[in-house]
Amino acid sequence: YKMGRCAEKMGDTSKAFELYMDVVYGYFAEWERGEPAGGLWLTRAAFNAAAIKESKEEWRAAVNIYRRVIEADVPAAPDARARIQKIRMEKWLPFLKDYQDW
Repeated sequence: YKMGRCAEKMGDTSKAFELYMDVVYGYFAEWERGEPAGGLWLTRAAFNAAAIKESKEEWRAAVNIYRRVIEADVPAAPDARARIQKIRMEKWLPFLKDYQDW
Protein backbone atom coordinates (compact mmCIF):
# COMPACT_ATOMS: atom_id res chain seq x y z
CA TYR A 1 0.00 0.00 0.00
CA LYS A 2 2.70 2.48 1.00
CA MET A 3 4.61 1.87 -2.22
CA GLY A 4 1.39 2.62 -4.11
CA ARG A 5 0.95 5.86 -2.18
CA CYS A 6 4.50 6.84 -3.04
CA ALA A 7 3.96 6.10 -6.75
CA GLU A 8 0.70 8.06 -6.67
CA LYS A 9 2.35 11.07 -5.04
CA MET A 10 5.05 10.96 -7.72
CA GLY A 11 2.32 11.12 -10.36
CA ASP A 12 2.60 7.53 -11.61
CA THR A 13 -1.04 6.55 -11.25
CA SER A 14 -0.68 3.44 -13.43
CA LYS A 15 2.01 2.02 -11.14
CA ALA A 16 0.09 3.13 -8.06
CA PHE A 17 -3.04 1.39 -9.28
CA GLU A 18 -1.06 -1.79 -9.95
CA LEU A 19 0.47 -1.73 -6.47
CA TYR A 20 -2.88 -1.04 -4.79
CA MET A 21 -4.50 -3.92 -6.64
CA ASP A 22 -1.63 -6.21 -5.59
CA VAL A 23 -2.71 -5.53 -2.01
CA VAL A 24 -6.35 -6.29 -2.85
CA TYR A 25 -5.51 -9.51 -4.69
CA GLY A 26 -3.09 -10.51 -1.94
CA TYR A 27 -5.81 -10.12 0.66
CA PHE A 28 -8.13 -12.43 -1.23
CA ALA A 29 -5.33 -14.96 -1.84
CA GLU A 30 -4.78 -15.06 1.93
CA TRP A 31 -8.52 -15.29 2.46
CA GLU A 32 -8.75 -18.38 0.24
CA ARG A 33 -5.98 -20.00 2.30
CA GLY A 34 -8.00 -19.23 5.43
CA GLU A 35 -5.66 -16.59 6.78
CA PRO A 36 -7.05 -13.17 5.90
CA ALA A 37 -5.24 -10.34 7.58
CA GLY A 38 -4.79 -6.69 6.94
CA GLY A 39 -8.38 -5.58 6.34
CA LEU A 40 -7.22 -2.04 6.96
CA TRP A 41 -4.65 -2.24 4.16
CA LEU A 42 -7.19 -3.87 1.84
CA THR A 43 -9.59 -1.02 2.52
CA ARG A 44 -7.02 1.72 1.97
CA ALA A 45 -5.62 0.12 -1.16
CA ALA A 46 -9.04 -0.59 -2.65
CA PHE A 47 -10.40 2.90 -2.00
CA ASN A 48 -7.27 4.49 -3.46
CA ALA A 49 -7.38 2.22 -6.52
CA ALA A 50 -11.07 3.03 -7.00
CA ALA A 51 -10.33 6.75 -6.64
CA ILE A 52 -7.77 6.47 -9.44
CA LYS A 53 -10.40 4.84 -11.67
CA GLU A 54 -12.93 7.51 -10.73
CA SER A 55 -10.46 10.26 -11.63
CA LYS A 56 -10.16 8.66 -15.06
CA GLU A 57 -13.96 8.37 -15.27
CA GLU A 58 -13.75 4.59 -15.41
CA TRP A 59 -16.90 4.16 -13.35
CA ARG A 60 -17.47 0.44 -13.91
CA ALA A 61 -13.92 -0.38 -12.83
CA ALA A 62 -14.31 1.74 -9.70
CA VAL A 63 -17.58 0.02 -8.83
CA ASN A 64 -15.98 -3.40 -9.28
CA ILE A 65 -13.22 -2.46 -6.85
CA TYR A 66 -15.73 -1.23 -4.29
CA ARG A 67 -17.55 -4.56 -4.70
CA ARG A 68 -14.38 -6.34 -3.61
CA VAL A 69 -14.47 -4.35 -0.35
CA ILE A 70 -18.07 -5.43 0.19
CA GLU A 71 -17.15 -9.02 -0.62
CA ALA A 72 -14.35 -8.91 1.98
CA ASP A 73 -16.94 -7.87 4.59
CA VAL A 74 -14.55 -5.44 6.26
CA PRO A 75 -15.78 -2.54 8.42
CA ALA A 76 -15.61 -0.18 5.40
CA ALA A 77 -18.11 -2.30 3.42
CA PRO A 78 -21.02 0.10 4.12
CA ASP A 79 -18.88 3.00 2.87
CA ALA A 80 -18.09 1.07 -0.30
CA ARG A 81 -21.78 0.30 -0.79
CA ALA A 82 -22.63 4.00 -0.37
CA ARG A 83 -19.93 4.96 -2.86
CA ILE A 84 -21.36 2.53 -5.43
CA GLN A 85 -24.81 4.03 -4.94
CA LYS A 86 -23.46 7.54 -5.38
CA ILE A 87 -21.62 6.62 -8.57
CA ARG A 88 -24.68 4.90 -9.98
CA MET A 89 -26.90 7.87 -9.16
CA GLU A 90 -24.54 10.50 -10.53
CA LYS A 91 -22.98 8.56 -13.40
CA TRP A 92 -25.92 6.41 -14.44
CA LEU A 93 -25.26 6.44 -18.18
CA PRO A 94 -22.43 3.85 -18.15
CA PHE A 95 -24.72 1.56 -16.14
CA LEU A 96 -27.73 1.97 -18.44
CA LYS A 97 -26.83 -1.23 -20.27
CA ASP A 98 -27.30 -3.15 -16.98
CA TYR A 99 -30.91 -2.02 -16.84
CA GLN A 100 -31.78 -2.55 -20.49
CA ASP A 101 -31.86 -6.31 -19.92
CA TRP A 102 -34.76 -6.02 -17.47
